Amino acid sequence: MLVGRVTQKRLVHRERRLNANSFLSQDQALLDSLQMWSGPRRSMSDLATATKGNIFKRTYVLSPALGSTYVSAADMDRSDYAGSRLISNAQCARFDELRLTQNMVVMTRSGMNLGWAMLVRRDMDGFIGSDDLIRITTHDSEERGYIAAFLASRLGWFSVRQSISGGSVKHIEPPDVDRLQVPWPLKGVRRRIGDDFVRAAELRANSTDLIREATDEVFSCVGLQDLDEGEWARRGRELGFVARVRQRTLRAWNLSKKAAGIAYGIQHAGSRPLGDFVMPGTLRKGPSFDRIPVAPGYGVHLIGQRQLLRFRPRPKHIAKRGVPASAFCAPGTTLIAARGTFGEAETYGRAQYVSELTSAWLFSNDILRIVPREPHWSGWLYAFMRSRAAFRMVRAVATGSKQQDLHPIGLAEIPVPKGTPDAMERVNELVHKAFDLRDEAYCAESSALDGVLAVVSEDS
Repeated sequence: MLVGRVTQKRLVHRERRLNANSFLSQDQALLDSLQMWSGPRRSMSDLATATKGNIFKRTYVLSPALGSTYVSAADMDRSDYAGSRLISNAQCARFDELRLTQNMVVMTRSGMNLGWAMLVRRDMDGFIGSDDLIRITTHDSEERGYIAAFLASRLGWFSVRQSISGGSVKHIEPPDVDRLQVPWPLKGVRRRIGDDFVRAAELRANSTDLIREATDEVFSCVGLQDLDEGEWARRGRELGFVARVRQRTLRAWNLSKKAAGIAYGIQHAGSRPLGDFVMPGTLRKGPSFDRIPVAPGYGVHLIGQRQLLRFRPRPKHIAKRGVPASAFCAPGTTLIAARGTFGEAETYGRAQYVSELTSAWLFSNDILRIVPREPHWSGWLYAFMRSRAAFRMVRAVATGSKQQDLHPIGLAEIPVPKGTPDAMERVNELVHKAFDLRDEAYCAESSALDGVLAVVSEDS
C-alpha cells in the first residue's frame, strides 16, 4: 500500500479529487517537475482540437470489397496491419467522424491502454478508428510533431492519466485532454523534437512499403500471388469433408482442405519444406527462465506475445541473471506467436523479425524461433511467414484445446516457395532495409521522447 501526504494547494489545483492514486502515481516527481517548471506553457485547448467518434454497433465483414480496415484501441500501435478486422462499409454514414487521416494524433481513452498516443502514419491514412480513440488535430500543422511527442511521452501519459474517472473500466474524455498544460520551450527546441517524431512515423511507413514489396516478390517469383484479405472466407466454411487420417492427428482442423489447397499451389509452383530452411533443432519455442523484475534501465526488455507486433513495445524489465544465452535471438530470426486462440485479429500464428536493435531484447518462451540455415535466407523466410498464405498454413497445424500450440512436425512440413538465388537476395535486401528503417525510427522517436522530458528537467 502506498502512503503519502498531499497539501491543500495540490488538492485545490487538482479540483479536489479524492482518489489517492491520482496523487501517488509512480511518476509523481515527473509531474511535479512540470508544475515547477519556470518556462512558458500552453493549454492543449489553445493548440489543438480533441474529439471522439460516436459509439456505434460494429458490423465486421470478411471481404475488403465490403469493408474498411478497422483500428481499435488495443491494436492501434501494431507494426503490421495485415489481418486487421474489416468494418462494413454499410456504416459509411459514420465514417467521416471515425476516419483516421495522416498526421492526426490519436489517443486511447479507456481500458488497459488508456492514454497511449501516436501520430497517424501514411500507411494508416483512411483507416476507420474506434470510438475509443480521441482524435487530436493541431491548429498549426508545424507543431503536430512536438504535440504528438509530448502526448506520447511519459510526461504526457501521466499527465492525462491524472484525469481518469470510472470504476472497473477507466476513462478519459476530450475535455480532459483540453485541460493539459504543454511545456512550450523555444521554437528551435520544439522543431527538433517534432521533426524527430514525424521522421520516425515516416520511416515506419516506408518500412511497411518495403516489407509488402518483399512478400509480393516471394510469390511473384514462382508465379503466384498471396491471398487477399477476403479470399480465405470466400472459399467457404468447412462443415464436412473427407480426408485421409494421419498417424499423428485425428483433428479435422489439421486436415483442412482449404489449407491443403494453399499448400498444394505452393508445392506445385516449386517449394521446399520449412524444415529444410532452418538450422537443425531450432524450429521450436525458447527455453523457460526465471523472471526477476527490476527497475527500468536495468536488466533486459522482456517481450511477450502481446507486445510482439507493436512498433514500440512496452516491455517488462527483468534481471539478465538466470536467463540462458539460448533465450536471446540473433538478427535475422523470424518469430511466430506460438500460443493462443483462433481470433482473426489475434497475434497467434503471426510473424515478426529480429533486427539489430531488437536482438538485444529477450523474447518469451511462448514465441517460436525460426533460425535460417543460411544468413541470406532470413529475409526470404520472414517475407513468406508474414504472408496471409503462410498464416493460414501455420494455424492449420495447431494442436491443443483452449490455448492452441503448434505441431512441430506439421510446422516443419509447411511448403516455402523456392526462389532463385537472385530473387532471394533481392528479398533479403528489402527486408534488411525495412528493419534498418524501423530501428532508425525507434531511435528517432526515443530521441524525441527523451527531449520532451529534458525540457522540464533542465530548469526544475
